[in-house]
Amino acid sequence: MLTWTRTPSPYDQWKKDHFAGGTPEDQTAPDACPAGDGITNLMKYATGLDPNKPCGSVTRLAVREENGERRLVLEWPVNPEATDVAFSVESTEDLVTWREEATVGPSGDRAEYLDSVVIDVNAPARRFLRLKVTRE
Repeated sequence: MLTWTRTPSPYDQWKKDHFAGGTPEDQTAPDACPAGDGITNLMKYATGLDPNKPCGSVTRLAVREENGERRLVLEWPVNPEATDVAFSVESTEDLVTWREEATVGPSGDRAEYLDSVVIDVNAPARRFLRLKVTRE
């Protein structure tokens, strides 16, 4: 007789590793924020952070100069075990209308996005970047 055992998804395994048995679903769901810091479980899973501990920003924003051009660069940690997520970067000038810039493939346990907009006199007066994580 054949038996079949369901292999948990990477996210389900992460939940099992980070939450005690019997933890309510409203604390373990991807959009839950059990640490109360505004960072969802899905974001902490994708970036390898502990969902039960508050953290500051997940990303780091800097300016990089290459070939005489200055650009924003958004960097973040990556959980290599989170094989069922996609990272994308969005931009805005007004914090209302967000546009997807690119889908970013991680390199090991880090990822970064080098902005397509050069910081110069022609650049928007304000520019913001944010990380978006989705499950595949």
